[in-house]
Amino acid sequence: MRIVIIHNEMAPYRIFLFDELGKGFKTKVIFGRKKDPKRLWNIPLGKRFRWRVLPEIKVGSYVLNAPWGLFKELKDSDVVVIADNVDIYPLILISVMFTKLACKPLVLWVGHLDTEYTEERKFILRKADEILKRFLYSMGNSFVVYSSKSLNFLVRRGVKPHKIAPGTTQYYPQELLSEALVGKEKNVKKTWRLQALALGYFERRKGFKHLIRALCGMKEVELTLAGSGDYEKTLKEEAEECGNIEFPGYVDGELKAQLYINSDVFVFPTLHDPWGFVVNEAFYYGLPVIITTAAGAVDAVVNGKNGFIVEPGNPNTIREVLAHLVENKKLLRKLKVHAKKSGKKLTDISKGAKTIEKAIKKAIELHE
Repeated sequence: MRIVIIHNEMAPYRIFLFDELGKGFKTKVIFGRKKDPKRLWNIPLGKRFRWRVLPEIKVGSYVLNAPWGLFKELKDSDVVVIADNVDIYPLILISVMFTKLACKPLVLWVGHLDTEYTEERKFILRKADEILKRFLYSMGNSFVVYSSKSLNFLVRRGVKPHKIAPGTTQYYPQELLSEALVGKEKNVKKTWRLQALALGYFERRKGFKHLIRALCGMKEVELTLAGSGDYEKTLKEEAEECGNIEFPGYVDGELKAQLYINSDVFVFPTLHDPWGFVVNEAFYYGLPVIITTAAGAVDAVVNGKNGFIVEPGNPNTIREVLAHLVENKKLLRKLKVHAKKSGKKLTDISKGAKTIEKAIKKAIELHE
């Protein structure tokens, strides 16, 4: 069976998923761009699928593509899978129209979720986006989602639950996780302090400012905040007087692994995130996760077992959880054991591929 996937960019973690799909399907992936210039990724090349990047120009926050040859590629396929990525909406709409003209089953791959952060947009933009999404989702024969929050997002916009394939696609390939430093002993300090870690692209949406306010001045906790981005200056100014926050910059590979291994807990204070693969990474290295309800990856966290769930934008709740862990080292050890078990489950790319396979089968059945 031949499938064509429309995707926004060549994200490293998706390459392995497409490779896995290539085991069972003749797979071709059409990307709207190679990668966002802000992403400092090294992109591995897939072996089991064909791909190409469409000619593109950037207009504001959107990518405009020249769809040369796209209709023929979709017409020659058996099923079309389109990832609902906001930055390539023009390409998505063209691809949906071409798919319908070619009378092919259509799978829509959705990671959106409703949060207070998305409600901050101007009223007219929210309404226009709502109309566009409802139209788009009315075209899908079946759907695959990132999380239960994405499923609820679709249902609120009129999608029938029986059209949504069970499961998630959000598994992180173990091949991208450095093994070189796993198991290396931590540095022993005379005075024990809880080592908290957070990392990601520095922008307002990630909620790092609230994290800094939560930890600032906590003598029993040290925070390593790794990453880079447009919001870096603002964050460093916020942390200037704290005395317990370190900024090592962008990290990858063995250096990133070292940070995970030398930490006790990972904090993901996001205001809005379709998933958050840093959660998969943290679990893999055995770190319990403090996560907000504004992330799709909250599905992977069991409150009090492998982490804690807090409300977004509230420094006090993060501070309370960290203080609780400082006073309960036995609990922290138990959390780490369960986090490690969760990490093993979240690196099984084959499960993500099976979720898409279910959606493909469902699309064919409902299309007929």
